[in-house]
Amino acid sequence: MEAELEDGGPRLGTPTYVEVETKRLRSGNVLVDGELQRRLDSRQFPRIRGELTRSVAGNGVGTNLLTGELTLHGVTRTLDVEVTVRQLDPSTLEIEGRRAIDMRDFGLPPPSFLMFRMQPEVQVRARLIAEREG
Repeated sequence: MEAELEDGGPRLGTPTYVEVETKRLRSGNVLVDGELQRRLDSRQFPRIRGELTRSVAGNGVGTNLLTGELTLHGVTRTLDVEVTVRQLDPSTLEIEGRRAIDMRDFGLPPPSFLMFRMQPEVQVRARLIAEREG
């Protein structure tokens, strides 16, 4: 990952990517997590990959508007998200953002339990810590 310090704060460079193991996703509800893992088919699709293709200054200080490719469950979609980038110390950045994602866009039907169906749109939050290479 590359980042530059500018007047409005740190700005992320491209290309940058991040991969997360599917099994690390958590909702805070054990039943939902089990059903989510089953639907995500984490054995066949063990990773979720996000690749940054564009980064521009956002509307606020320390914000960046990111455009990138998200690959989930074998399906890739282009998404935009606004993130906050903070310099925690001279060698550490914190990148934080959230975005609603419609599971159906990635070929995933929403989970259901007995007679209850979950909404297809889920709120995804991410917090990444980046440290300067020595």
